[in-house]
Amino acid sequence: MMDSAAALRRLGLKLTPQRMAILGYIEGNESHPSAGEVFQALRADHPSMALATVYNTLRRLVEAGLLLEIRVARGQVNYDPDTSVHDHAYCTRCGRIFDLPPDRSRPPEKGPRGFRVEAARRILYGRCRDCAGKEDAR
Repeated sequence: MMDSAAALRRLGLKLTPQRMAILGYIEGNESHPSAGEVFQALRADHPSMALATVYNTLRRLVEAGLLLEIRVARGQVNYDPDTSVHDHAYCTRCGRIFDLPPDRSRPPEKGPRGFRVEAARRILYGRCRDCAGKEDAR
């Protein structure tokens, strides 16, 4: 992701402390946070920040191609600042999301006739090492 101030200016957004905090929290964040998690993490330092500000800022970053939106479960949206081509793994027990390198051994995705594929991302569902280990210990 680019410099926080430049990213906001490019989107035509004012450089408010709240928006700068959102960008600062998201940049390099590998935990794939939801908007609610971003809001909770920044709330103590920015008590006047509205949840709508978080949602709107994240939406604009997604629209600008500076952030990936990941939908791993019904009604759950998470965000990834790594916009490179890669896949994800989702632990169905603890809810963590992991980055995976793209599977280059698979043939390119093809849609129905006349459909031009612009992007294809996979999400693998299962149990992470920690959660699988807890089950094995039972």
